[in-house]
Amino acid sequence: MAFTTDPIVPGGLPEVHGEHRRAFEEYKRTHGAEFAEGYATYRRSLELAIAWHDPNYHNSAITRRRIEMIEEARRTLAARIPAHQSIPGNRGSDDRTPNARQKLIASFQPSTADEVAVVNREWDIVRQLLPVREIEVIIQTASEQRLIAIAANAELLPEVAQSINPEAYLGEVLDLVIDRLAAVGHSGAARVVADESTDELKQAWGRVLSEALEGAVSIGALSYLAQVDPDGASTIATSDAFVDSYKVDEQVARLDKIAQSASKGA
Repeated sequence: MAFTTDPIVPGGLPEVHGEHRRAFEEYKRTHGAEFAEGYATYRRSLELAIAWHDPNYHNSAITRRRIEMIEEARRTLAARIPAHQSIPGNRGSDDRTPNARQKLIASFQPSTADEVAVVNREWDIVRQLLPVREIEVIIQTASEQRLIAIAANAELLPEVAQSINPEAYLGEVLDLVIDRLAAVGHSGAARVVADESTDELKQAWGRVLSEALEGAVSIGALSYLAQVDPDGASTIATSDAFVDSYKVDEQVARLDKIAQSASKGA
């Protein structure tokens, strides 16, 4: 378990969290712009496809070429959709496989006499505070050592045993601990939180771009994107390609039907 027995001032090393946060913000800025451009390029490609014309081509040949251009645009956009973990991401959706948060919490179990002494001392303080403060309040101002002690002993909290859903309540407490650890500069926690943010960003953009392949982007997908990338969501929502998308989508849908009929008749 990586923590020192030296006193840690509440607030820790926020610059560590800042480094991970800055890395995430840089990823969001650069890749968010790339995803937005991918969407815009796709919509422009659809507009070009349905408007394509050549006087030297018969109508059937023009239609085939338009369908080919639409499929080319879809393949290009599909290749730009970001891969991501299942959300809630590093929190995990498979109970059999420990996720990043669970692995981090497991690493807080003391393994040396000094670590045991620190955890016990901090846990004793937490137990003395519990009658007058809620655990959520204690976590909000706890030092790194105290947070680790809470994580190592969270199953013993009276609130967990008294909860209607002890497992869910325990998970909420541990999430608060990790978020606070990230804020005070614990490197492992800061990395987990930043990785989760990046993965959520990928999922949000993945949903928007995947829906774009199928037709119109839903308000739900845009709302989700707005939570993790407000600038990206605004770029999409205010673009002419989004506002007037139904006009293009109607023509694309018509060409899709022709393509499907031709495929069945082949």
